[in-house]
Amino acid sequence: MNKPKALYIHIPFCDHICLYCDFYKMIASSVKQNEYINYLIKEIELRKDYLSNVETIYIGGGTPSILSQANIRKLFNKLKQYIDLDEIKEFTFECNPTDVNINLLNILKEYNVNRISLGVQSFDDDKLKFLRRTHNKEIAINAIGLINEFNFEKISCDLIYGVDFDTIDLIKNDIDILIKENVTHISCYTLIIEDKTILNHFIKFGYNPLPDDKQAEIFAFVNDYLRDFGYNHYEISNYAKEGFESIHNLAYWNLDDYLGLGANASSFINHKHFTNINKLDLYYQGINDYNLLYKEENELSLKDEMDEFLIVGFRKINGINKNLFKNRFNYDIIDVYKNITMLVNQGYLEEDSDYIKIREDYLYLMDNILIKILD
Repeated sequence: MNKPKALYIHIPFCDHICLYCDFYKMIASSVKQNEYINYLIKEIELRKDYLSNVETIYIGGGTPSILSQANIRKLFNKLKQYIDLDEIKEFTFECNPTDVNINLLNILKEYNVNRISLGVQSFDDDKLKFLRRTHNKEIAINAIGLINEFNFEKISCDLIYGVDFDTIDLIKNDIDILIKENVTHISCYTLIIEDKTILNHFIKFGYNPLPDDKQAEIFAFVNDYLRDFGYNHYEISNYAKEGFESIHNLAYWNLDDYLGLGANASSFINHKHFTNINKLDLYYQGINDYNLLYKEENELSLKDEMDEFLIVGFRKINGINKNLFKNRFNYDIIDVYKNITMLVNQGYLEEDSDYIKIREDYLYLMDNILIKILD
């Protein structure tokens, strides 16, 4: 049995629903949150045999910082039974700016959380209102300042662009604040239109987000501007100062084994994908029956796994290590995907002795390039 090095824990609770979010989440009472944490602890017990090699932990959502201090302690104490938190390489906890306070940060420090992922999205108050965020510029800046006072090793902040009134100047202002606050990692995402979101409802009634060509211009600007300030563009939407790349997320992009706990959490172990059921009553039923229920379960064939390795691998700016592909699958990547050579000749891909990658100025066309490779 492969024992994953990466552990993800899903907390599906929020105090409101943002315009763009399609993650599994809900608004829930404290009683419902207490019940969920109790069942999550039971799932940890059921999965304890998978936890002995864990090197990274990521607690996401939803909004983990919405949990009571008692529930956070209860969850962390259970993890301590099976994982030496002192030895974890990277322990990430997602926070909303409105939840950041001295008491929360004291608890996170006590249990060796060393990375905070903060959902800033923007420092423009009009944009924050449009996105239905509950914080404003001042709250976000104060939250980052307080996190820095506690000397967390790593702080990552999310930014989103693509609303109809976004401009390069607006994004530059957001980035300038993060640079000034010495944020070590920045995730900068385009506004993706997902089916089950308020934003998609708006679009059906005539709302038009920023055109693709304007988003491509912002993408190119962000890449160049952050590079000038020492941020390494290491994944299509992620930038980090040297040594501050997300170890946990790289496990996904390297297609390493990982374990997901909680409703709707996904795992990849022993060439198999499985995702926990996303209905709480059924999630609880499976735990009570010692027979976890999945909404999907898929064992990958060799070709399926090669395809997925390629898809997630090309998200990385360095691309795919050809020797790693050969060692993992016993095939040369060029022999499996005949169109790679054509795309190199056309200038969309770059190849050297070790790596194949999408040229950075064509990353915004990644989906189209992948379709051609997989054809």
